[in-house]
Amino acid sequence: MASMEIKHPAITEDLRRKILSGAFREKLPPLRTLMREYHVSMQTISKAVKPLSGMGLIVPGPRGSVIASSQKKRPRCFAIGVLWMNGTDYDDEARRITMELQDYWAKKSYNVVFLNLHNPNLRNNPDFWRTLPIDGLIFAYGTLTAELARAVHEAGIPALAPHFAEDMPVHVMEYDTFPAVEHVVNMLLEKGFRRIALQFNSELAGYQSTADAKWNEIRRRFGIPGEFRKNVASGSRNTIERHTKLLCRKEPPEFILCWHAHPERTLETLKRLGLEKKVRIVSMQDGPRLGRTDFRLTPPPDLRFDLAAFLERIISTQPRKFLHEYVPYLPDFIDDPPEIIGRDLKAEVTRK
Repeated sequence: MASMEIKHPAITEDLRRKILSGAFREKLPPLRTLMREYHVSMQTISKAVKPLSGMGLIVPGPRGSVIASSQKKRPRCFAIGVLWMNGTDYDDEARRITMELQDYWAKKSYNVVFLNLHNPNLRNNPDFWRTLPIDGLIFAYGTLTAELARAVHEAGIPALAPHFAEDMPVHVMEYDTFPAVEHVVNMLLEKGFRRIALQFNSELAGYQSTADAKWNEIRRRFGIPGEFRKNVASGSRNTIERHTKLLCRKEPPEFILCWHAHPERTLETLKRLGLEKKVRIVSMQDGPRLGRTDFRLTPPPDLRFDLAAFLERIISTQPRKFLHEYVPYLPDFIDDPPEIIGRDLKAEVTRK
């Protein structure tokens, strides 16, 4: 009896992951099939399957358990939803992106519905997503949560995230950014720098542990000192300030890699610490340089329209499994010619 109690939670978790990955198209396999697959008794497999209904992943019925999202036959609405952190009326950049997305989808005969993350109906109204007239949803940066991912999936709406999403029931298309981080680290190491820190400062659902692991692997491989190990994954001005102070507490880094991006916030803190001329910033953010110690990478291609085309393909093909595609981004150079960067940095090192 004790062994059965140990086994059934593990089977529940395995079935949950398979359902969210699209391994079962419409129905859960019969209990006897699952019993043979997992080599357990009928009592154990029944206990394992029962919680899936409470999670909203299956709907038990006389002819077997139906996967929750597969029973939703949604009419075509020719509309795409985009979930924003604060709506679309908060700055010029948001308004520009809004117009570009509307123009793109209009050419495909679709309208765009912009949704605000702060709308309580998204979480509190069980009929909100089921009755929302959209054919697909794009989660903007910072809006994806496990709760919302499940609600959208259960409503039968194919959803797309522009960043890593662990095992949440959404499709993913993201920049493959860490090869670019490694490329820049290697470039700086060739110029004699080792005190390199990372600020991966956008709040991406489920990404902190993955970013930590990838950065630690790069740090170990290239021998970057341990005090520059921990990165930060938050867009908060206060969080970035605390992290920058932590990095500079002992011997300041020679470079801070501001990924996703806000280099101006890091620079503000460096100025308050009197280190703006000693600590340099490398940023993936487009735009003018902030000063002599701020270097910009070649901006990546525009992911927005890759996302739009990807979602269009998902809607038309309805793939069985959740797709995860990468947009490669490996910069060939920093905007200033390498020989100028090398000369500037060498001169500053000599002065120090």
